[in-house]
Amino acid sequence: MRHATVILLLISALLYSPARGDTYDSPYAITLDPDIATWTTDIPGRIDTVNAYSNPGPSNWYNYEDPTWNDGIGHDWGVTVPQLYSTDTPANTLGNDTRHVVNGGAIPGAPSGVNTTTYQQQRLLSVAKGLIGTPYQHHHNPDWNPYANGFSSAPNAPNYWDWNQVSDQANLETTSGQQISNPWQTEYGQGTAGIDCSNFASYIYNVALGIQMDTAIGTLGEEVVGSLTANPIIAADGTLITPGFLNGPNYASGAINAPNSLAALIELFRPGDLLFITGEPNQPDNITHVVIWLGTYGTLDDGTASEVPLVISSHDNTPAIFDLDGELPPPGVEILPFTDDNWFYQNFSHAMRVIDPSSVPEPGELALVGGLLGLGAVIWRRKKRKVASPSS
Repeated sequence: MRHATVILLLISALLYSPARGDTYDSPYAITLDPDIATWTTDIPGRIDTVNAYSNPGPSNWYNYEDPTWNDGIGHDWGVTVPQLYSTDTPANTLGNDTRHVVNGGAIPGAPSGVNTTTYQQQRLLSVAKGLIGTPYQHHHNPDWNPYANGFSSAPNAPNYWDWNQVSDQANLETTSGQQISNPWQTEYGQGTAGIDCSNFASYIYNVALGIQMDTAIGTLGEEVVGSLTANPIIAADGTLITPGFLNGPNYASGAINAPNSLAALIELFRPGDLLFITGEPNQPDNITHVVIWLGTYGTLDDGTASEVPLVISSHDNTPAIFDLDGELPPPGVEILPFTDDNWFYQNFSHAMRVIDPSSVPEPGELALVGGLLGLGAVIWRRKKRKVASPSS
């Protein structure tokens, strides 16, 4: 078992990472190219740009008396967390010129001798790595911290904010349905900085690559190209991205994925892929979580290869996912296994590839790969267009 004394997460010289004290020492790490610092010198400025064009802007993040700050979610005085975008819905934002500003401008090109896909994958994962330890909250922006900036937890206070409490229940349920005592109940029964799973995925893509996409978990994996009102994925230069998709072996069947398909999936995934998890086994209309595939960049904490595949996400411990030391990480951004006995894999629905989507095999090629790997049920699909929904 791995234990540690209280850890203070330092703010990285390159990337913002909220400090948090806890007693969890992860056995995992993200190990990138030794030159990654020189590939990401623009990241702090890009974070500043995303914050500057959030809605509301930073000067009004903690103005609880502003009656215009209201998205109708039911707080006593209408406050919600700052959006990643400069207008109230993805369709409005992506349909006007401010999208170029929010994206932060052109992404620096890959260094000489570095493959563009490798460069983009490592930029993305460097931003994700900088957020490890960020608590789970239903926030769009990890820099927003209400209780450290004038908000109150007292229900009768004029500056009271009724945050969405997470992971403060006495017991948690495991993938197998067992009830366990929640070791994080006391620490996380409060309003803190944080981010949730879909906003984590959208945020790191926006900061690292200037890519904007919907932040609602129910539609994030349903992005399509062809209309600025259909939850598009838009690159830093304003062009539309057509993502690639890979189905799980039991997609839409309602069946839990069996252990014998995991090895084949590992061969198909690439670092940065978004993997969507359903609340009930393989029900694509019930997406409740998204994780990011780490591939070979996911290692043990000493930088050596991990014996199991790893993902990173912001997870609220419902259900509880343990590391291979048997420890339960705190709710928030952490690296976790993607093993055949946990919920991530058992309820995996489909993956979306945004970085180099053309690398997803065409239908005939994928069928051949699936047959060779014993995963014939995995197929290519293109999403049907859906009506845009507000961010969540």
